Amino acid sequence: PKPQNPIKKNNTIITKLMFSNAPPTRIQKDFKLDDYLGLWYESYRSAGMPFQKGDEGTAEYAKRNDGLVNVCNSEQRVDVKNPDNKLARTVVEGSARFRGFHHFLIRKNEGRLQVKFSRFQPWGTYDVVETDYTSYAIIFSKFNALCFNRTFCWVLTRKPYKEDDEELIRIKERAMTILEEDVDDFNFD
Repeated sequence: PKPQNPIKKNNTIITKLMFSNAPPTRIQKDFKLDDYLGLWYESYRSAGMPFQKGDEGTAEYAKRNDGLVNVCNSEQRVDVKNPDNKLARTVVEGSARFRGFHHFLIRKNEGRLQVKFSRFQPWGTYDVVETDYTSYAIIFSKFNALCFNRTFCWVLTRKPYKEDDEELIRIKERAMTILEEDVDDFNFD
């Protein structure tokens, strides 16, 4: 057998360590973007999310004329000194698209998407792990850069739930089972 080039081998290892954004093994097949569009309520998100601090989060998705999807996220922030005092809702807009390096590699029938909220930000993974389109969606995102490795999860629902609602508990248990089975070292809490 031909000996492997050590520079190429090390470069591959470095590239994987720096930029590996491998999705979970389970992704929504036969993904229907048109059915996914619309308003979703954030019923759960991973702890320690650095860019989300508020409550009552929503995400609204709509097709744009350029082929991308408009993403409008909002959340309710409160005054830290007076939690009963609600501040104005925080709104951030971004874009989403199907994930792939080349046009022929993009599979628009799978829930493998990318999202970004600034033209200076790289595209981040947004994997629709499972959805029934009418009541819930389980979303997973993984970011690796250099030694920084973070995984995030959201449970989105079509209507807002109280935390102790039996239907929401069932959906969160489903998300926990899927992600802890499919994603190495993933902790739902």
